[in-house]
Amino acid sequence: MIALALLAAGLLAPTGVTAGIQADPVCLPVTAQPGHSYPLTVYVSGSGPLTLAVTPAHGSLERRLHQVPSSWVHFSSNPASPGQVAFTLAVSPDAVPGAYWSDIEAGAQAQAQPGSGAQAVLGAAATTAIVFTVGPSSVPPPPCDALDLAQSTGQFPAWPSKAFASTSWAQVFAREKPAPDPHASPTATTADSSAHAVPAAAYSPAATAAPAASAPAGKLPADWPGWLILIAMILLVLAGLRKLLRS
Repeated sequence: MIALALLAAGLLAPTGVTAGIQADPVCLPVTAQPGHSYPLTVYVSGSGPLTLAVTPAHGSLERRLHQVPSSWVHFSSNPASPGQVAFTLAVSPDAVPGAYWSDIEAGAQAQAQPGSGAQAVLGAAATTAIVFTVGPSSVPPPPCDALDLAQSTGQFPAWPSKAFASTSWAQVFAREKPAPDPHASPTATTADSSAHAVPAAAYSPAATAAPAASAPAGKLPADWPGWLILIAMILLVLAGLRKLLRS
């Protein structure tokens, strides 16, 4: 049922509103020290200005690690235009040592149409991971070079523990699908890096779900109640929009 609701939302999303972000995680190749700042970059793409934010990691395993406080990250521009966006990671002097894993989200929103009554403003969003280690810690910094190759080779690094090699890293790259781009796609490291990362299409569980198997001739498919619910949801939304237009 959740997948059907997401599919309905995707069908009602405004045409032309897109948001993308680099497929490779933003990775700091050295151990960050409390009270120090580090320049990084992230590549974003979309149909217009994108709002950037640091959000908690998607998966439960990643959330067991330290989450990056939003106050540590300062974007050079926000909203930002599509392209390479510089930002500063300013580690707090009282930062807890250990591995950190959160998400950077790029979002694009459609413009609300003038008129009376309440309106729902839909948009699109995409995320990529930001990973680093704060010292002094027994956990080494993330292997950024290995992450650059993980998407194409499927060989995910066991950082910060073996469990992440078979679950979390695979999930990160599975939800990001790189779009064709003339740039290379290294992990963002320092501000003097001139390489660009390949942007990824916005994550959509409904869009990436496997298609249902065809039902034999003369038999209803097993998921026919779900399709009825989906059609009813769409008709209700369209009826509501019709009332708004008439008011």
